[in-house]
Amino acid sequence: MGEHLVGIVGAGQIARLHAQNIAARVPRLRPVAVADPALDAATALAGELCCEPLEDWRELLERPDVDALLLCSPSRLHPEQIVAAAEAGKHVFCEKPIALDVSAADRAVDAAEAAGIVLPGVGAFADGIAKLSRHGFIEPLRRAIEQGKPVLGICLGLHFLFSESEEFGLHKGMDLIPGRVRRFAGDMPVPATPGTQQLGPRLKVPHMGWNCVRVVRPAPILAGLPEEPFFYFVHSYYVEPADSSVTAGITEYGGWFTSVIWRDNLFATQFHPEKSQAVGLQLLKSFAALTR
Repeated sequence: MGEHLVGIVGAGQIARLHAQNIAARVPRLRPVAVADPALDAATALAGELCCEPLEDWRELLERPDVDALLLCSPSRLHPEQIVAAAEAGKHVFCEKPIALDVSAADRAVDAAEAAGIVLPGVGAFADGIAKLSRHGFIEPLRRAIEQGKPVLGICLGLHFLFSESEEFGLHKGMDLIPGRVRRFAGDMPVPATPGTQQLGPRLKVPHMGWNCVRVVRPAPILAGLPEEPFFYFVHSYYVEPADSSVTAGITEYGGWFTSVIWRDNLFATQFHPEKSQAVGLQLLKSFAALTR
């Protein structure tokens, strides 16, 4: 893969740290300009990197010697500006760490002491729920939710919260959200083109790739996102809550299914925010803010 001549957007400490590590982490990125409204800061960082300072990041869009943007402060950029960069034919790299003390809980006591809990998961439902039970996490998770701690389930972590799953048999879940985990039908047709009756080819299972989430309730973790953001999905099973009032977001794939739930301090997503670039980082940032 060829070298990318990159324009750095942002000149604060975060930008400096990322720029200093570019050569080691992504050697094919070479800085050619730094853009920041604080021109003095841009000049200082540009001097360190032996490149040019700019005051307006939009100048980078018009420069033929810049084919990529490294967004070190994406929270300061509106989604339409990121789209403008892509439409200008620039590669877009987002770098925005979230200031949060995060650790993996190997013991139930670790989860009990946390200010908030993320329950991720990939793989089979039965194996996953068995491991949670075997290592003593079920009751601490229940207590954490009862105590009002923010809890975020991701993908299989969403499925664990439900009463039961149909994945490879019928298996009991945590029953925190009444309902069932069901498999996508294998013969779902692509919806007909508007104005015609002709159905498209069959949809593939698993549902994998980018898809839109329609926000139906303003869950705090969705704050600051567009009404219909795109997230990254990888799953063959979806949740069907008994009470639709817990649904905060829905997605269409052969029909509408619940892709975000929200009940008090309990949140969960079918998609993977950690794989969803800027919108995923914003969602995780919003969840992190609830733990403070």
